This record gives sequence, structure tokens and C-alpha cells, in this order.
Amino acid sequence: MGAYYQAVLKYPEDDRWLGYSTWKFDNGAKLMEHSYVLNTYTNFITYKIYYRPACVVWLCDYHEEEDFNWDTIPEGKIKKSEIKKAQTALPCVLYVNLTRKEYFNLRKVLQIAGKSLMKIKPPLYAELHRYKNTYFTIVIHPLPLLTNSETESAGGGDYYPDYKLRSHWARDLIVAFPDSAELLIKKSMALKIFPPKCPLK
Repeated sequence: MGAYYQAVLKYPEDDRWLGYSTWKFDNGAKLMEHSYVLNTYTNFITYKIYYRPACVVWLCDYHEEEDFNWDTIPEGKIKKSEIKKAQTALPCVLYVNLTRKEYFNLRKVLQIAGKSLMKIKPPLYAELHRYKNTYFTIVIHPLPLLTNSETESAGGGDYYPDYKLRSHWARDLIVAFPDSAELLIKKSMALKIFPPKCPLK
């Protein structure tokens, strides 16, 4: 059957973890059914932490921690306006880990992915999309892997190649900013750039 996932968030001002279902966004719950750049579900989670830090975990339904699993974490409310907003493309953003003082720039991830694909003409096993005069394929979003509750794949529909950074940011305090703020934020927070390798599909 395969493992299902949902993002769970906890804001500093609230002691509760809340889960947000992928199904509300017409996405499957298996990791490779929703974990893509510009997918409506990853857009929604990004909006939830945009200028508003939260601890983030992409929680697997196989996770067996007694007080931290799908059965113990309540479902968060999702407004219709939030679903509609998630359907619009986000500006490229920075994901800043305030716990570890690390960040990555999603725009740069896309640029790297696009350049690597353009070396193959035509690219094999890739669906290209045009964005600001550059072509990109479907790119796996780093956030679901970095914040994953599991350190390795957990059933059908999961991400299977070894990813050594999987779960590296799980439960950390993370915030999203527009990437235009990169220099200011990097300088003021003394952040280290964190370049997760973004697999392509």
C-alpha cells in the first residue's frame, strides 16, 4: 500500500502540533505524489511559514513514536482561501532554519536543476516547463525530505535513492522569506548557506 505523509507544524506561541492533509489539495499522500516545487501542497506549507516561523515535520503514517504520530496529532483547519492561494505560484523563497542557522534558496535550486537538464537534448525522462525564459523539469522540493520524520524510505511511493540529509531539519524552527532578502538575512543572522542536492524526476 505504501507510506502516507502529511506536514505537521507547531508555532512557538502554541504548544500543539497540527497536521495538514494533502487530500484537501487534491494531492496524494505518498511522498512522491506531492513533494514537488510549485505543487499546491508545498505552496500551502510555504505560505504557512511565510514570515511566521514554525517547527516542521513531514510526518509518515508509519511513524511509531508514542506521542507523535498520525493518531495523536489533531488536524489543523484549512480555509478555502488558503486552498485558493496555494494554487498561485509562489515567488522564489528562502527557507531559513533558525535552529541550525542554515538556509537554502529555492530559486538557486531551480537554476541548478535547469542547467543540468539543458545539457541533455532532449532530456531523458523529464517534463520541461518554461519559467522566466528558462526551462525546468519537475523538481523534488527539498523541504519534505529535509523535515521528514523518517531517515529512510518507508514503502511504495516514497523517495527511494539514499538521501543523506533526509530528516536533517525535522522538528527545527523554519521560516520562509522572499529571496530578495537573502543578503540582508544572511548578514544579520550570520547564516550558513545550506545547499541540499535536489533530485530530479
